[in-house]
Amino acid sequence: MKYFNLTLIIFTFIFITGCNSMNKQELQLRHEGIIDACYTVLEYNPEDKESRINTYLEQKEKAKQITTSEKQIIKACLKRTESSKKWSINH
Repeated sequence: MKYFNLTLIIFTFIFITGCNSMNKQELQLRHEGIIDACYTVLEYNPEDKESRINTYLEQKEKAKQITTSEKQIIKACLKRTESSKKWSINH
């Protein structure tokens, strides 16, 4: 389920961003890196995950590497993943 969410986010990013000076592969790799970084924080720094993830996503948004809607999608998917019974932190 975790990887399904990740794949869904990546395809959503590609669809949302549409025209971009980066080619699709570069854009996909950038988004994968951003998402992977968020999941790493979620997994290894659960005590301050919200502040770390919010700060990181704000930086990426200011750098125009993600849009506001992409940032919200990432946060929603992280929340859904974390609440899943299959997520290792919860069980």
